[in-house]
Amino acid sequence: MQIRFIYRIPKRYTNKMNISSLLLFSCVFTLGKCWRPVLYLPGFADPASGGKNACATIKQAHPGTVCEVLQPGTVVLSTIDMWTQVKWYRDQMLPFFKKYPEGVNVVAFSQGTLTGRAIIET
Repeated sequence: MQIRFIYRIPKRYTNKMNISSLLLFSCVFTLGKCWRPVLYLPGFADPASGGKNACATIKQAHPGTVCEVLQPGTVVLSTIDMWTQVKWYRDQMLPFFKKYPEGVNVVAFSQGTLTGRAIIET
């Protein structure tokens, strides 16, 4: 039994990238290479070591990137109502946002994603 393909990919999409295109592509990304600072929000009762490990990985992959872990310091904050957590995290994040007005990347884990999204959307 022979299988035949009915649809063929147009030739313009199958050409290999030539060296000049690759050089132009790499120059554009080299000139625009600046990593935004990263803010890590922990999950429910997440220890600070999880955020520190994530920041270490980010700094290893992108040297020179500013990475900060917001750690409430107590598990109690994870158990109170969400809007209180959002207010607390917002108060902690505002100085970081003001320090980097060009924007930051927010990386969050578990419950931190909910609080981070609430802060960004409100």
